Amino acid sequence: MTFGLIAESCRDYLKTDLDQAMQIACNGVKDAHPRVRYAGLSCLALVLTELSPVAQTKFHQELVPALLSIIKEEKILKIRTHAISCMINFTRGLIQEDENEINETQKSSDILNLYSDALFESLITNLQSGIQENYEPLQEEVLNLLNVSATLIEESFAKYFSSFMPLMIEILDKVEGKTIQQMNLRARTFESIGFMIAAVSENTEVAETVKMVTQKLFELMQT
Repeated sequence: MTFGLIAESCRDYLKTDLDQAMQIACNGVKDAHPRVRYAGLSCLALVLTELSPVAQTKFHQELVPALLSIIKEEKILKIRTHAISCMINFTRGLIQEDENEINETQKSSDILNLYSDALFESLITNLQSGIQENYEPLQEEVLNLLNVSATLIEESFAKYFSSFMPLMIEILDKVEGKTIQQMNLRARTFESIGFMIAAVSENTEVAETVKMVTQKLFELMQT
């Protein structure tokens, strides 16, 4: 964890020896002790933010399968949620926005497309798990990763669109919005639906599904 914090102020130095920096950052994510795994994921997430997009481009073949393995196999929901958070940092690093808003946003969608089937399959599974376990932090982080991933791969997301929409509606049907966290989850769900529709807006094959979802949202807003 300390190394991750160091990365925030020493990014230029770490880029001179990126291999060693990533080796240190990855230590701990598969440790036997859950607290070490959690801290290791925190460290890796910070490093992926500070060393993006070079870390993503150079080490995606090692990083993504390792993170997806944790997301799929980890038994502790809190750690699985944290692994999804780490994957969010990885994915955001593939989207390079111009802070001065002069140049167009650069997206490295080809990298994420290599793993999209496994990624979205794991997100569906985890979203279902989060709903069944009524564990809202997991649901929120799945939605966050879904948002940034759909934004990154855009039209390629169309093949997954119909698989996620029933789960979005299920969350809106089941979560009452009585607590702040429930209200945040409902808001995040509406937001995710918007991101997904925007990603596939040019795809005529999902037009009917989009229409059905829009009608359902209108009904929910009237209740």
